[in-house]
Order: sequence, then C-alpha cells, then structure tokens
Amino acid sequence: MDKSDERSLTPTKPQSLSTAAASLAGRGLRDLQKATSKPQPKVQVDTLKMLPALAKVMDVAFRMGYYSFKENARFVLAQIRQMYGDEAADSINLDSIQGFYIGMSGKFKDKGADSKLVVIDIESLDEIIQEDEDNPLDMEFLTAGITLAGYHIEAGTRAFKDYTQIMLKELGEAARPYLWSWYETVRHYPGLDTTGMTPPEEVIRLLVEQERSSQGIDEETK
Repeated sequence: MDKSDERSLTPTKPQSLSTAAASLAGRGLRDLQKATSKPQPKVQVDTLKMLPALAKVMDVAFRMGYYSFKENARFVLAQIRQMYGDEAADSINLDSIQGFYIGMSGKFKDKGADSKLVVIDIESLDEIIQEDEDNPLDMEFLTAGITLAGYHIEAGTRAFKDYTQIMLKELGEAARPYLWSWYETVRHYPGLDTTGMTPPEEVIRLLVEQERSSQGIDEETK
C-alpha cells in the first residue's frame, strides 16, 4: 500500500534494529532515523498535517506536568523533532504553538499554566529555544537511546512498563523524557513485529502515571 500521503505524520525510523550497535555507532540522530538506507528527497512538510501531532504531544506535555508555556513548548518541539524529524519540527510556527496552548491550558490554570497575556507576550520561538542553549541535546546520548530501545524491543521487551524499567536501569533518569518518543519511533520501523507492544493511548496513560510517581505526586492530591 502506498502511504506516501502519510509521510509527514509518520515518525521517522532507525535504519536497523538487529545490527544497531555495529551500524549506528557514531552516527547523528537524523541518519539514525532515516526510513531506508537509500537517499531520500527532502520532504516538504505540510504544517496543517502536523497540527494533530502537535495537539497530541502538547496534551501529553500537560499531563506530564509541563504547565508553563515555555516548558511545554520546549518539550513539544523536542519530541516532535525526535519522532518526526527536523523538517516537521521546523514547520511548526509560534502562532500554532500559542494557539494550541491557550486552547488547552484552561483546565490547568490551578496547576500553574500561564495566562493568555503571558503566552502572547512571547514574540518569537527564539525566546523559547534560547533558554535551552545551556543544555543542548546530547546527540550521542540520543543515538545510544534509540539504538538501545530498538535492540530491547526487537529482543522481546515489548510492554512499555518492562521497556521503561530496563531503559532506566541502563541509561538512568536522563532517559526518562525520551522514553515515549523512542518507543513510538521503534513501533513504526517497517517490518518490525509489534506483537505485545503497549497500545499508544495506554502508553500515554502509563507515561503520565510514571512521571507523577517520579515527582512524588499522589493521585489523590490532584
């Protein structure tokens, strides 16, 4: 089946799972996440097609506790960049992020979500991105993470809870913000047997539960 129309909404994939450690060592994340080993023409991403993904990732961000606009936006852009690629992340403009945040933040006002005035006071994505310059993405760590995720899932660690435990054991708490995007990226690897992998919506529920637990938040105190 030709799925070219879905390209912009389909997460990019690691090149290889069974030979990941040998073939991916030292490569950048973008090389790691190419759909095939053959050169691909640069994809022109339709921003409108990315909006459903933006809404979903932002909802996860809120549920994980990223209530302030800047923290939420940084999480959203980082996750989309990992799951869908640089072109997809770069296609999302400030107006879209602000609009979705304002529309979704109402029910999180008591949690510390920013007001509309605070949100619209941000005039460029640079104001969001620049605050992260002192903590740039560690490409070697991200490459190791997606490689390890592919290895364990292919080897049979399919349930998200089991996958989370083994990933945190081997990579530590620094891996926690990326567990979701790595898991979903591997899920879409062509030809991978996904039998036993936790359904996407259940993954989100477990992700939120794990995040709240790691922060020491009791469900009854919400």
